[in-house]
Order: sequence, then C-alpha cells, then structure tokens
Amino acid sequence: MSKIVLPKFLCPKHETDLVRLGKKNDGGYAIPKKSFENSDFLYSFGLNDDFSFEEQFYANSKSKIICYDHAVSYKFFIKNFLLGDFKSFIKFFNHIRFFNGNDKIHKKKYIAPVGTYNTYFKKDDIEDLNLILQNPSSKNLFFKIDIEGSEYRIFDQLIKYSQYMKIGDFAKIIGKYGK
Repeated sequence: MSKIVLPKFLCPKHETDLVRLGKKNDGGYAIPKKSFENSDFLYSFGLNDDFSFEEQFYANSKSKIICYDHAVSYKFFIKNFLLGDFKSFIKFFNHIRFFNGNDKIHKKKYIAPVGTYNTYFKKDDIEDLNLILQNPSSKNLFFKIDIEGSEYRIFDQLIKYSQYMKIGDFAKIIGKYGK
C-alpha cells in the first residue's frame, strides 16, 4: 500500500481538539472544540430533515441558531411520508419542537448572493449573506454550510466576514489563501 503525501499547504499547522456533533453519517461534523465553545451564534445553511448537528450544538453551547433551507417545509415531510419514509411524521414534529422561533429559527430561504441567476427561485426566496451579516450582533459566529455545491457561491462573502468567525486558524487560513 502506497503512502499518500499531501501538498504542504494542505497539511495542518497546529493540532486541535476536535469534537463530533450530529449523527455519525451525513449530517454530523467534526469541528474544533474551542471554536464551538467560544461561539454564541450559529448560522446553518442546509438542513434537510437532519438537524442533529444543530441540536447538539445548542445543547452544548446555548448559542442562538438560525438555519436556512428553502426546501424544508411541512410539504417536504408529507411528501417524504407518502414516498415511504414513515419516520418523517416524527421528524416533522421534532422539527417543530426544536425550531421554536426564538433562539432556534428555521427560515425557508435559499442562500445566494444578490443577483444570482436561478430560474427556480423567486427573488423573495433568496437570502444574501451580505444582508444577513450587514450589522452582526456578535463577533463569535459559527457557520455550518452544507448546501450541495452552492457553498462556492458564497465563498467570497464568507471571506469578507471571516473576522466575525470563531473558527480559530481556519478563518486566518481562508483569508490568506482564499483571496
């Protein structure tokens, strides 16, 4: 078996304690423990029917959470139920229970820069990161982004707001190599 050697710029410069939040499959992520502990606000882009990451993030940090996913609604859960996912009925009520509208909010919006061309969405269905972070109430933000390839559409905006992120060296690395 041959050994894989990463290019030097991809090799970690520092050790960090990672903690896993969310399910063990898709929907769970290993994140720096320090970043998670120091955050007081989570923006989550991409939800589907698995919000185990957000649940564990909230349980351990009590951070305010705002999730954006245009596709998740009561119709989404009904459709899944009719297609044979009989657990979707329970998932729907868990979704309602968790997203209480106060400190845990789910907005049915698509994240994309203003002016993004997409025939599927109306203008009112799109939320721009520049508008969300126009006057950030915190400098301790954490972003969970899983929007099926559309992450790249907001990459420049994330770099622009990296000073508000509590993700340690990652924000510095993106700022250095992302431009």
